[in-house]
Amino acid sequence: EYADVGVIRDWILKEVPRHTVSLAGFNISKYPVTNLEYLAFLRDCPNAEVPTSWPLRAFPLHYANHPVYSVSAGAADAFCAWLSARTGRTVRLPDEAQWEYAAGAGRFEYPWGNEARTENANTAELGLLSTTPVGVFPQGASPFGLMDMGGNVEEYTSNDYDAYPNGPFVMDDLISESRPTYRITRGGCFGRFADLCRVSRRHGLSITPYASLYAVGFRVVAE
Repeated sequence: EYADVGVIRDWILKEVPRHTVSLAGFNISKYPVTNLEYLAFLRDCPNAEVPTSWPLRAFPLHYANHPVYSVSAGAADAFCAWLSARTGRTVRLPDEAQWEYAAGAGRFEYPWGNEARTENANTAELGLLSTTPVGVFPQGASPFGLMDMGGNVEEYTSNDYDAYPNGPFVMDDLISESRPTYRITRGGCFGRFADLCRVSRRHGLSITPYASLYAVGFRVVAE
């Protein structure tokens, strides 16, 4: 289906075989973490990682309600640790199964249903090639009312890549001698095509020369 935009069979093999996962109840944020929310973290933790997407390391006021991106998985984990301390709750990144269930309820190929729709998410098909404020694609909401689960920015999970039970371990361009694994991301972004919006699609932070078009942010789970 997506061969014309460069998707190859090996990437899809990361999704198989389908298997059953049991989940306890969990709370997940309706929106990805925004620049303004990340600024609150930086004010309390001034030595924390500043997003490289912030020009000259300055807070982008006009993008306050856009999702933060261009931070490492370690910075996302540090944000969760800070928020845990501030709220007294256990806050962390969602694991893969939690993210996938929240995005598609175990039923849908995309957060909004089983057909790709350009108007439902900020992906490369839309042509903006930049973030949009969170929540401005209400028709793209997940079955649980979560926003931006497809497009805008890809989202870190808490899992490093590994094969599913009885599935193949895929050696692709995301793995190198110096990088034997990577943190799984989900959901697609403004610089990539809608294939990455499929709720079962497993990916990771690009380390190619085109990485500037691959935007990764995160949302949180509170236990």
